[in-house]
Amino acid sequence: MRDRGTWLGLLALVIVVVVLVALEHPGSRASSPDHRSTSDAANGTSALRLYAEALGHRTELVETTFTIPEDASLLFLFTPVRAVTADEAQSISHWVEAGGVLVYASEAPDASVESALDLSRGQGPVAAEEDATGPLLAGVHQLSGFVVAVPFELHPQQVAILRNHAHAVLGLMAAAGRGRIVALADPLPLCNGYLDKSDNGRFAADLLGLTSGPIAFDEYHHVPVGASGETDWLTTPWGAALGWAAFVVFVGLALRGRAFGPRVPISGSRDRSTAEYPAAIGSLLRRAGARQVSLDVLAAGARRAVAERLGLARDVQDRRFPQTLARRAPELAARLAETESRIPTAVTDRDVLAVSRELHELAYPTDPKKKETP
Repeated sequence: MRDRGTWLGLLALVIVVVVLVALEHPGSRASSPDHRSTSDAANGTSALRLYAEALGHRTELVETTFTIPEDASLLFLFTPVRAVTADEAQSISHWVEAGGVLVYASEAPDASVESALDLSRGQGPVAAEEDATGPLLAGVHQLSGFVVAVPFELHPQQVAILRNHAHAVLGLMAAAGRGRIVALADPLPLCNGYLDKSDNGRFAADLLGLTSGPIAFDEYHHVPVGASGETDWLTTPWGAALGWAAFVVFVGLALRGRAFGPRVPISGSRDRSTAEYPAAIGSLLRRAGARQVSLDVLAAGARRAVAERLGLARDVQDRRFPQTLARRAPELAARLAETESRIPTAVTDRDVLAVSRELHELAYPTDPKKKETP
C-alpha cells in the first residue's frame, strides 16, 4: 500500500505540473526580438499572420530553405537573425522586380538586403513617434512602437510614408520593376502587443491590402546558423509541461532509490581453458567456409609432428621432405601422401572431418602398432 501511495503522489504531482504549464499564457514570459510569425509574444507577429488569414489571404512560412514560394505575392521580412547572404538578397530583389511586394521591417540594418534594395540608413537613433505623411495609407495618422529607431535616407525614387516629428524618414515605399518595396525602421507597430495601439491595426490592414494573393513570412532567417530547431518544442506550453513532468519523475525515482530491476552480480574473472582458443578458431574458419585453409594447416601440423617423432628436420615445407620420410618410414610416408591427396577434394564438412581425423592419427597415433620408429 505504501508503494502504491507513493506512485499516486508522483502521478498527482505530474498532473499538476502539466495543467499549470498548459494553462500558462504562452506569451507571458516568452520574447521574440526577431518578431517571428510563429511567436505569440508581445513582440512576435503571429497576430499579423492570423489577421492576414482573417482577411482571406493564404499564408505560408519560409523555414527550412530560403525559397520564396512561387505563388506568393507579398513577403514579410522581419529583423533577420541569420545574416542574409548576397545571393539571397539578389533573389529577393529579382522576386520584387518580377512583381512581388516586400515588407522589410528591421531595427538594425542588414547590409546585404539594404544594398540589394538600394536602401540607406541615416544617423541615428532618432525618436520613433511615427506620423503618416500622405494619402498612401488610408485612415492612418499616427503609429505607436519603440521609443527610438534608425531612420532611412530618402532616395529620389523613394517616397516617405512615415516620418517622426523631426521629419526623419521611418518608413518608405519604392517601386522596383513591376513590384514594390516597403521598408520600416520600426517593426513593433506590426507586432502582437501593438496592433491595438493608435492606428497600428489600420496600418497593418493597408499593408496586407497591397496584394490579394498569398502572403509569405520569412522564418528561415530567424534561426541562427548551426541551430537545428530540434528543441523548439521545449518552448511550447506542452513541451515545457512534458519536460517538467520528466524532471519530476526522475527526482521522485531518485529520492525513492528504487532500482529498475534486480541487481546483476559482476562475475569474477577466471582463467580460460586452452581448448577454448582452438575451438574459437575452428568456429571462425567453419563460418568463413575456409575448409582448404583448415586442412592445409592441419597437414603442416601433422608433418611437423611426424618429423619430430622420427628425428627428421622440422622444415616440412622442403620439397625433399616426402623423399626423406619415404626412406625413413615408407608405410607412414605412403599413408601421409594418400591423406594429403584427398585435401583438394574435401568439399563437405563430412570430408573435412574424415581427413582431419586421419591427419591427427598420423601425427599422434593411438595404436602403438601404427607408430613408425626409425
